[in-house]
Amino acid sequence: MINAKDAAQALECSLMILRKDKDGWVFGFRVHPNEVPRSLLDASLGTRFHMVFFEINDDETYVVPEEARKGMIAVSTAGQMCREELFQKWMLNKGGVPYATCKDTEVTAANLLREFLDIESRSDLKENEDARNKFRDLIVEYRHETKDRPQG
Repeated sequence: MINAKDAAQALECSLMILRKDKDGWVFGFRVHPNEVPRSLLDASLGTRFHMVFFEINDDETYVVPEEARKGMIAVSTAGQMCREELFQKWMLNKGGVPYATCKDTEVTAANLLREFLDIESRSDLKENEDARNKFRDLIVEYRHETKDRPQG
């Protein structure tokens, strides 16, 4: 099996043309002559490529798209929430699981959260906008119901 990193060719380019035709979007990029891989110049029109893009800031750092940023925050928040005892108690109560009889409340809270959000893993929040919206609503409900409760 071919490793994608071994097959990859990197180049810097600027988006110059963006239009839509009957089959989809057409992108046109300007590439400095010294940046063009020879294999790209030798490729026939219609050759398929797998492309990955990273927007570059003026300081050469990558721009994280807003959607990806939201996803990363949701994944991090879900992990953090499941480690908090008050959230564990609230989630177990919401799932009908008696807290006193639960052996591993963090794991059970995480399982209930995944079940409630209809996801396989909390990392699914990174790309699943519907699950992120459900999670946001769940956090609002949790905070509303626990706002006057002491921690612990």
